[in-house]
Amino acid sequence: MRTSVLGSVCALLLLLREPVCRGDEVTSSTVNPCCYFPCQHLGVCVRYSEDKYECDCTRTGYYGENCTVPEFWTRARQFLKPRPDVVHYILTHFQWLWDIINCTFLRDVLMRLVLTVRSNLIPHPPTYNSKYGYLSWESYYNLSYYTRVLPPVPEDCPTPMGVKGKAGLPDPELLVERLLKRRTFRPDPQGTNLMFAFFAQHFTHQFFKTYNRMGLGYTKALAHGVDAGHIYGDNLKRQLNLRLLKNGKLKYQLINGEMYPPTVANAAVKMSYPPGTPKENQLAIGQEVFGLLPGLGLYATLWLREHNRVCDILKAEHPTWDDEQLFQTTRLIIIGETIRIVIEDYVQHLSGYLLRLKFDPTLLFNSQFQYGNRIALEFSQLYHWHPLMPDSFFINGDELAYTQFIFNTSVLTHYGVEKLVDAFTRQAAGQIGGGYNINAVVTKVAVGTIKESRQLRLQPFNEYRKRFNLEPYTSFRQFTDNEEIARELEEFYGDIDALEFYPGLMLEKTRAGAIFGESMVEMGAPFSLKGLLGNPICSPEYWKPSTFGGKVGFDIVNTASLKKLVCLNTRTCPHVAFNVPAKEKSQPGNDGSKVQTDELCVAMTTLDDKILGEKLQYYYSSSEDEGSDNEDEDGEGKTIRDASVNEPEIDYSADGTAVNTGPKGVINDWRKYKQLEVEQKQEQKNEMERLIKKLSMTCRSDLDLEKDKEKQKELQEKLKGKMTMQEYNMLQEGQDDEDFLQHYRMQRIEEMRRQLCRGKRFEQVHELTSGEDFLEALDKEDKSTLVMIHIYEPEVPGCEAMRGSLMCLAQEYPLVKFCSVRSSAISTSALFRDSALPALLVYKGGDLIGNFVRLTDQLGEDFFAVDVEALLQEYGLLPEKPPIVTKTVRNGAIIQTTVSDEDSDLDID
Repeated sequence: MRTSVLGSVCALLLLLREPVCRGDEVTSSTVNPCCYFPCQHLGVCVRYSEDKYECDCTRTGYYGENCTVPEFWTRARQFLKPRPDVVHYILTHFQWLWDIINCTFLRDVLMRLVLTVRSNLIPHPPTYNSKYGYLSWESYYNLSYYTRVLPPVPEDCPTPMGVKGKAGLPDPELLVERLLKRRTFRPDPQGTNLMFAFFAQHFTHQFFKTYNRMGLGYTKALAHGVDAGHIYGDNLKRQLNLRLLKNGKLKYQLINGEMYPPTVANAAVKMSYPPGTPKENQLAIGQEVFGLLPGLGLYATLWLREHNRVCDILKAEHPTWDDEQLFQTTRLIIIGETIRIVIEDYVQHLSGYLLRLKFDPTLLFNSQFQYGNRIALEFSQLYHWHPLMPDSFFINGDELAYTQFIFNTSVLTHYGVEKLVDAFTRQAAGQIGGGYNINAVVTKVAVGTIKESRQLRLQPFNEYRKRFNLEPYTSFRQFTDNEEIARELEEFYGDIDALEFYPGLMLEKTRAGAIFGESMVEMGAPFSLKGLLGNPICSPEYWKPSTFGGKVGFDIVNTASLKKLVCLNTRTCPHVAFNVPAKEKSQPGNDGSKVQTDELCVAMTTLDDKILGEKLQYYYSSSEDEGSDNEDEDGEGKTIRDASVNEPEIDYSADGTAVNTGPKGVINDWRKYKQLEVEQKQEQKNEMERLIKKLSMTCRSDLDLEKDKEKQKELQEKLKGKMTMQEYNMLQEGQDDEDFLQHYRMQRIEEMRRQLCRGKRFEQVHELTSGEDFLEALDKEDKSTLVMIHIYEPEVPGCEAMRGSLMCLAQEYPLVKFCSVRSSAISTSALFRDSALPALLVYKGGDLIGNFVRLTDQLGEDFFAVDVEALLQEYGLLPEKPPIVTKTVRNGAIIQTTVSDEDSDLDID
C-alpha cells in the first residue's frame, strides 16, 4: 500500500513539474531555446527565460507546442495540394493541353491562382529587419532597411547556424574556389543568353542597392520596387541633372546620328568609374554603377530612347502639357512597360512554363491583395546570378576579354546598339545552379555575398525551404547529385541543417533541363510577383487610361514587349529574345507543294523582321527638332574609341565607296551612284548647250539661222532622250555633219519606239490576296522591272491616301509594277501591323532595294501622288518618265512626236 501511494505521489509530481523547455529538440538549459528553431509552419519563437520559450501559432493553421499539429482544413488542403515538383512537371509538359488553356478563360483563372498563391508567401506589412529579430515599428517604418522573411539567427547560439553543424564556418574563399569557381563553361540548357543576363542585372539594380556604409542590411533604393530609378536616378537632384527639362525628355548625345546617354561632362551626376577616367568617357545614367558593363549601357540606351520616343507621342497627343506632366506621365508608362516585359518575356522564359503568363492587374481586383512592397534581404542574396556571365564576349566577329569589356564605354558606341543586341542574343549564358560555373573574374562577388550573409546571420538553407513550404533535405546526397560536391559539403559543414542560404541555392541539384534548382524557383517567384503586382500602377486607383495619358499611352503599356523595346528604338530590327536562336533544320517535304508551302511560311514569318530591319529612314524623330543642326559635328566629336578594341576592317573600292558593308552599305552605294549619275547628266547637258551655242555663232543667212534653230531643237530632244557619252562624243566629232545629225535623230526616235513597244506596261495597281501572290509578283517579272508593293489595312490612317496616290503613279509610270496587299493576307505580326503601316516596299530583280514603313511619319495622313513621287525620287527609286509618243496618220505614214511631261496631271495648283 505504501509503495502504491508513493508511486502515485511521484507520478503526480512529474506531471506538475514544468519542463525545462517545450521544444522536442531542446536538451540543454544553457542554450537559447530559439537557437533550435523549434517553431514550425511560421510559428514565432518567444523566449521567456534562459530555458523557457513558447511558440505563437496564431493563424498558422497549426497548433501544439511547436505548431506541428494541423487543423482540419489545413489537413484537407495538404491532402489535396500537389507537391511543387508535380506542379512544375505539369506546367512544363502536355503542350496540347496548354495550347487549349492559353486560348480560353482558364488562362485567366490559372494566372490569378498563380499570383495569389505565390504572393501570399510574402508577409505584408513587412515583419523583420536586420537590426531586430522581433516585430517592431522600425521594421515597418524604416525604409532604409531591407526587410527579412525570417529573423536572424540569435547571437548567443552555440554554432553560427544555431545548434547544428560545426563551431566555425568554412573559409568563404576556399568554399568558392572548390565548389563554385568555373572549371569549364557550362551553358544553360534552357538556352538563356546574354540579353537575359544583362536584363536581369539592369532590371534588379533599381531596387538592389545595398548601402553597407550606413550599416548592415541598409539599402539606398527607398522605393523598394519597380520605380525606374535605374533610368531616372534615386533622388530628385540626380533626376533633374539627367533631364533635358524640355518636352519631358531626358538628356542625350548623338553619335553617328544615333542617341546615347549623355556624358558626365554634360549631365553632372556621379558615376562609378575607375579613378582618372575622363568625364567625356563616362556615360551619365540613372544607376551610378551601370558604367561597369556595356550590356548595362545597352539597356540604359534603349530605355533612354524609349522614354524620349514616348514623350514625342504624348506631346503630339497633349500639346498643352508642360515639361513636368510629360515627364511624370512618361515615367509611369515606362514603369508599366517594364513590368509587362518582366512578366511576359523575362519570367516566362525563366519559368519554362507552357502556361502563357499574362500581365493583367484586373485579375486581382476582386481578391484580397496588398499593394506596396518591401525588398527582402533574402531576395537580394538570392539574385546573385553571376554564373550567367561567360568567359569572354563575342561581338561582330571580335572576342573581347573582361579587361577589354569592363568599364569600356567605347564598346557600346563603337559597335552600336543593333550589333550588341544581335551578339548578346546569340551568345549563351551559363547555367546558374549546380556549382562549378562562376568565372574567376567574378568569384570575389560570391565571396562577398557569403561574408555578408554571415554578418547578417541568415538562417540555414533548410529553414528557408520549410518557410516556403518545401521539404527540408535530409542529407547532402539528397541535396545534390554530384558526389564530389556532397563530399566537400560534408567536410565543410558536417550537417545538412547547417548549410548556408546562398551556397545552398547555388549548389542545389538543378531540375531536368532547367537553369537552376527547385529552391531558387519556389523562393524567388513569390518575391518577384509580389513586387511586380504590388506596384501602385497595378492598383484599381492607378490602372486606367488617364494615368498613362489616355488610350495612346495605355496601349503602349498593354502592348509592350522586349522586341518592341528594341525594334522601335533602332534603325534596324535585329533578332532579339531571351534565348539563343534555335538551329534551323531543313526538313524537305514529301512533295514539291509542301516544300513550296514551307518556304512560303518561312518567308512570311520573317517578312516583317526584314522590312523593319532594312528601313531607310531614321528611327528617332526627336533628333530632327533638337540638335539636328550640329548632328554631324556631334557624331564625330563624341565618338569614344578604345585602343584595345579591335575595329572591324572595311574594304573600299577605288572611288572610295565601301564594299561588303551589308544592307546599309548597299543603300549608301546606291544613293552615291544616283548622285553621280545626276552630276554626269548635268555635265553632259552643259557640254551640249555649249555645242549648240557654238553651232549657232556662225555667219549664216536667215534661212541658215532658221535651220540652226531647228537643229538646236533637235539637239534638245536628243538630250531628253538620255544620250550616252559615247553618242555625245560621236556627235561632237561630226558636229558639222548635218546628215549625221538627222540620221542620229531618226535612229534614237526609232529606238525609243521599239523600247516602248517591247517593255511590259502595267498602268494599274494589282491587288494581291495571299502570300503566294506576293512571291509571284516578284518572281514572275523581268529582272529589270521595278515592283512596288503597298502593305496596308483599310482602317489604318494614311493607307487610303497611299492607295489613291499609287493609282495615279501607275498611269505616270506604266513600266513600274504597282501592287497592294493587306498585311493580314501575308501573315505579318501584330507588331508590324501596329507600327509599320502604311508600308511601301520597292523590289528589283527580286531584291529589296527600298523600304518605307509608317509613311505617315514623313507624309502625314493626308497626302497626294506628287508627295509620294517626290519621296521616291529623293531616294532614286523611280525611273525617268517615258516620253509620251503620239501617233497620227498622214498620207498613210506614221509620224511620231515626243511630248514633254512637264505639265503632269499629278501637279496640283
